[in-house]
Amino acid sequence: MLNPESFARTLESMVEEAYKRDRGDDLARIVKRVLDGTHPKEVTPLAALMFMVDQEFLHPLQEAIDALRRWYEKKGNPISDGEVFGLMMEIYAAAAKAAQKA
Repeated sequence: MLNPESFARTLESMVEEAYKRDRGDDLARIVKRVLDGTHPKEVTPLAALMFMVDQEFLHPLQEAIDALRRWYEKKGNPISDGEVFGLMMEIYAAAAKAAQKA
């Protein structure tokens, strides 16, 4: 299980790693495409994001999301896809800004 703070640290490290590998622009394009709504309308923004993420990040990202969901479920307050996506976008915005300055 990951609490929201641990989830944030996990995602921050993934964003940092993407920027270290000069993949930050690719990640930014993925996020922009999802936020612009240019993904298939039959899927949620979270699902669209998962379809577009590089394979090497997909499994660790899915594990982190599942662990976060388990934490919320244990607290008796399941988290929706929309809430997970919103949290991820907040974390991404801060982490991308920090990675660009580094």
